Amino acid sequence: MNLPDVFKNNPESGQINFFQRKKDPKHELPNEEQSFLMHEYGIKKAPEGFKWKYLKEAHLLIRKPEIDLYKEGWELVPRAVIGINGEEAAGKTQLLFDLAVLYGVDVVENTKTGGQTLRIAGERRLRKKGFFRKKQQVEATNQASFVQRADEDDIALDNMQFGWVENPAEKPKLVDSRLIGLAIYYVRQRNPNIKAVSFYITASENARMKRLSERIGKPEEIVKAETKERRKLDIERYARLYKRTKRFEIFGDIINPHNTLYYDYIIDNTYFDREVALQTMHEHLVERGLVQKKSKPPESTEVYDQEKHDLLKLPESGDIFNANDPSKD
Repeated sequence: MNLPDVFKNNPESGQINFFQRKKDPKHELPNEEQSFLMHEYGIKKAPEGFKWKYLKEAHLLIRKPEIDLYKEGWELVPRAVIGINGEEAAGKTQLLFDLAVLYGVDVVENTKTGGQTLRIAGERRLRKKGFFRKKQQVEATNQASFVQRADEDDIALDNMQFGWVENPAEKPKLVDSRLIGLAIYYVRQRNPNIKAVSFYITASENARMKRLSERIGKPEEIVKAETKERRKLDIERYARLYKRTKRFEIFGDIINPHNTLYYDYIIDNTYFDREVALQTMHEHLVERGLVQKKSKPPESTEVYDQEKHDLLKLPESGDIFNANDPSKD
């Protein structure tokens, strides 16, 4: 079976180019709907590529009169980090936004999707090459650099995700990424009292391939082959970058973020019953002491700061290989 050019031309990357993806009309929202959501959630300006569809769906579900969890008024405790990973097209991103709306987490600053973290690394790469998307459009010839990153960019990005767990900010954070579950597992081995939980979202292969096929407009057998190859390339890349390094030696020679042994809770989302999934996740968070009843009205949400975003600095890539790892002292 023929694989896409991205695999044949750059087998070590296997990354999909965001700019070359065709816009899915189902993911676009009219301006008036975007304006409503911005007003509702205190968003002054959303970053490019913001997941409006997921926020809309989360708003429609969580604000339903019969959703008791929302009426009860729950919030995450300070410094909490909730990590989500899972299989392709299992519904991870939608559940991430559902949790954000349910618990009042800032959907711009403190709700991180996999696409947003990749975009941070891509923009870091472009800035190093002298391209500033704030001032000019990125030319097609430079689009590949947006996600086909150098190793140092990948390492810095992954280092940042570990930092979210090791040194959590006061405001809770929701993260959907490949390595966030491993980061939580690693940090907990050294600090069992961290305020963090990881969920792995799964679904039947038939359900996932059908969703993916409809989403990107390819036959299910092609989507299945591409997904299998992409996962294989990811595992090979993690081994090449991190095998036997300080933070990853705990995972052995095969660094597989899909190994469910590293997660706190597994959610089967085959039937995409978000109400059931949310209730299950909430109950687990209650057991872990990571949610509480709201004691006062929520503070105004932080707004998206374009200048701060453009000047974002990631940790140095070498930090992840630092021989002076405090955990080894």
